[in-house]
Amino acid sequence: MTDLKSKTIRGVAWSSIETWSDQGISLLVFILLARLLEPKDFGLMALASIYIAAMQMVIRQGLTEAIVQKEKLEAEHLDAVFWVNLLLGTALGLFTLFCSRWVAALFGSPELSDVVQWLSASLLFGSLSTVQSAVMQREMRYRSLALRTLAASTTAGVVAITLALLHYGVWSLVAYQLVNAFISVAILWTAGHWRPRWRFSTAHCGEMFRFGVNIFAVNVVDVVNKRSDQFLIGLHLGPIALGFFSISSRFYQALMTVFVSSISRVALSTFARLQTEPAKFVSGFYRAIEAATTLSFPAFLGATILCPEIITLCFGAKWLDCVPVFRAMMCMGLLYSLTFF
Repeated sequence: MTDLKSKTIRGVAWSSIETWSDQGISLLVFILLARLLEPKDFGLMALASIYIAAMQMVIRQGLTEAIVQKEKLEAEHLDAVFWVNLLLGTALGLFTLFCSRWVAALFGSPELSDVVQWLSASLLFGSLSTVQSAVMQREMRYRSLALRTLAASTTAGVVAITLALLHYGVWSLVAYQLVNAFISVAILWTAGHWRPRWRFSTAHCGEMFRFGVNIFAVNVVDVVNKRSDQFLIGLHLGPIALGFFSISSRFYQALMTVFVSSISRVALSTFARLQTEPAKFVSGFYRAIEAATTLSFPAFLGATILCPEIITLCFGAKWLDCVPVFRAMMCMGLLYSLTFF
């Protein structure tokens, strides 16, 4: 138990380093890009991200959490998850290439078609990283995950800012996503020791999916909850209005990730090891909530009060139209951090 406690403490520390460095770098890049690009560029990227997020959810299907949670994990489980993920990632990537015009037509933005086509590559990268990332998370190798995130975010940020300075517009945002995903996969496969084998077990696959389907159902609700507003804004108000909304949403997500998600990743690994000890599990559950709210409440409350100053300082006066949405999201963060776990 002492060993688990020390691993949990180290895991929280490295997970926090990973999350804070990633969010710090990506938020800095986001701020610089917001000053260089127009609201429509962010709106187009947000529209494309709605579709890509839905496809990524279908690929993952809660299998990352299943790998971390399963008490007796065998090599056949990992092989089954990998090949299913790779098949889905490839199939949905090809589907996206051919159906991107339909997505663009739905939102009435012809230029969206090319953006979605290029982002289809991220579906393949994501399918290649699921098992490697989950194995490292299960083993609580958060130092390796932190270094991977830092390298990927930094390189992608440099590429995106360079393209924005060269007036590539929305393509600088596309490049950030693709470079980040590619480098993350490359580092995971370099640092990770697990490799898939040429075999597939239907029985082991079924075991993983029986657990994963519950997480998948939760993820469906979560994606609908997080993306439905973007979908409706993009559908009825267009990419410029969605660009203003995306600025507020991005800042909200950064705070949630830094102050809540960094704890949740380690909590899942810890809870999985305590699943046969209900009393300790409940104690750990309440400690996780306490830690998350202690960090997040002051941040969200401060951002609610100072939102006009934050927007002007970070993004520039041209983004002040998003103040009401920004303030509403900060208030929502106060409530969501209580219910996250």
